[in-house]
Amino acid sequence: MIADMRIAAKEDRDLNDQGKPATKKMGMFKTVMHNICKVELQMAFVEANLLSVMTDWLAPMPDKGLPHVMIRSEFMRLLHQLKIEDPTRLKESGIGKAVMYLYRHPRESKQNKELAGHIINDWARPIFHKEADFAHMTKEDRRDKDAAMAKRAVQRKKKVDDSEEQSFKPGDPGWVGRARVPMVDNQEYIRRPEWQTVVDISKGTKKKEITLLEKHKRKFAERKRMAKNNSMVKISIEGARMQLGQ
Repeated sequence: MIADMRIAAKEDRDLNDQGKPATKKMGMFKTVMHNICKVELQMAFVEANLLSVMTDWLAPMPDKGLPHVMIRSEFMRLLHQLKIEDPTRLKESGIGKAVMYLYRHPRESKQNKELAGHIINDWARPIFHKEADFAHMTKEDRRDKDAAMAKRAVQRKKKVDDSEEQSFKPGDPGWVGRARVPMVDNQEYIRRPEWQTVVDISKGTKKKEITLLEKHKRKFAERKRMAKNNSMVKISIEGARMQLGQ
């Protein structure tokens, strides 16, 4: 199937050069999606250079036209679901350049651009050794992130101060006497509060172990309770089996 996909991409480019409709890829698109959407076969297809063939399918035509929107949408959705842990596969296949081209293309749909942005972000994190899960981040990574957030906050505050200095004051030409519209406060809180306790709660509380003597005491009490219940007199309408006093 991978070889047929590569041949279909080449035939479509040749047909586009001749000014004819390029229909080879769309002719086998349904079969391709039926096969590569099988979760148990996806990694086998990736190892068989599926990403390289997807690059050919997503590449622009010789007349600078984009592939069919259905091909772009379904391939973007599939790439977003694939978990590719080896960055060398992305580099060798060139799929990253194809996704970036669609992300920057002015005629690409908004939904596909959002998917392309998520794909690029997910693929770029392993390359730059960035962790997406905060639970796995080290203390140094969190401090670097806090420092970057603080820098952005200072720049944002500076822009706000500059805009306030340029605002009109009472008596200035163009000043309008009305209240300002309240704006959302986009503060980023980065100063972590100090711990108020030094108790280590990571170990948790251990349950008190039951000794052998305690086990025997509990069994003896349970047998005594059961014997007491069995010795109770059963009430009978005829008066049988009732121990009446003499």
